[in-house]
Amino acid sequence: MENDISIEEIEELEEQQLGRFEDLGIEPVDYSGGSYDRTFLASDLEGFFQALDGVEPEPYPGSKYDRPAYRKKLSRICNEFLQGCSIAKDKVEIPILGIWPGKVPGGLYGDLPESGRAILLFTEGAFSFFARVFSIVAEAYPFDSSGFDLEEAANCDVEQWAHMPSCESASEAFQTAILDLIIKKESDELRRELRLPSKFDPPKHFPMEEREVHWKELDRSFSARKFDDQCFRFLFGHEFCHILLNRGALDVVDVIPQMMITLRDQTRRAYNIEINCDMIGVEYAIMFAKATELEPEFGYAGIFLFFQVWHLVCRCVWRLQLKHEPLPNDLIYVRHPPTLIREHYAFDIMGQIYNQEETARAMKFRLGLLRILEVFWEKLVPTLDNLREGSIGEHIEPEIANNLNPHFTGLYQGS
Repeated sequence: MENDISIEEIEELEEQQLGRFEDLGIEPVDYSGGSYDRTFLASDLEGFFQALDGVEPEPYPGSKYDRPAYRKKLSRICNEFLQGCSIAKDKVEIPILGIWPGKVPGGLYGDLPESGRAILLFTEGAFSFFARVFSIVAEAYPFDSSGFDLEEAANCDVEQWAHMPSCESASEAFQTAILDLIIKKESDELRRELRLPSKFDPPKHFPMEEREVHWKELDRSFSARKFDDQCFRFLFGHEFCHILLNRGALDVVDVIPQMMITLRDQTRRAYNIEINCDMIGVEYAIMFAKATELEPEFGYAGIFLFFQVWHLVCRCVWRLQLKHEPLPNDLIYVRHPPTLIREHYAFDIMGQIYNQEETARAMKFRLGLLRILEVFWEKLVPTLDNLREGSIGEHIEPEIANNLNPHFTGLYQGS
């Protein structure tokens, strides 16, 4: 987050969150039970203003107004990180944590203007979008209660996952999730045409019915949860590393090959900062997976899916904006390395943490997931091309278009 957060922005955030809870009829409640006393969440306005004034805020266990499941997850993963990262625990004051109402999945970091205290915010999309997509991916591959162990992996042709009926049936749900992210909520007519939820739809009520729960449902729920947790651990470690670098607790290491001579001065430093932060995020997520004896394929899958799914979202937007995708087709923010290059570095770090056998399992599982994503993309392309033939530009969510790549957005708007 490049700029300081103003009082007006904080008030606007608080107003949005209060309004959301009022619409949902939810009374703000402290759900933590005192379990997360060392974390501070940004939507507790009293504590926030104390921090702005340079006063040590009371250690709130969570935000009063954020979705309880989100802030409990944020608090849980923050404590995991602090327990496993001695540099963060010993040299950096615990930042204030918060949830920012943005659609683009990701994190923001910065310093509060008065107190100078570090702040980490994670967008709502970082919680909702990936959780939704990971559930769909978990539905798409043949996972059952026996799990994915080494003996099965040796005999299982993961490339065939792409041809399974479960993959075919999940592709429509994946398309819906992607278009729901990209198309504006206000585009009611187009959303109805695409069978997407609209902001004008009446609220849905889901009756609580008793039903039999099957092993496959439990396994897929487990799989999606592990994807999501590992993705978020990586994301949290990445954003926390920005604070460690800003505070001088870590040094930036140049990890870009010298042959990339076009990267110089500030651009090269910006790329290195992002890759260094990725390395910390991967290390935290994989080391935590090993410590908790999580299977290696799940240890890396959430990190892999973070990059690959986001790359796919970028390709969708560019295909909607431009008849031909720009080459190379995974460019993103001016000061960020290309998404798939970042996944290459993450994959390399994973291989340094796992032993040869564990890495082989993670690689095979990664291949099966990649094949599934390729099928999802193939099914998406005709829909995207049909949409581009219409006046799709006015229907793309501005936050999505502007955050993917300002250069290509400018080209599109100027054409």
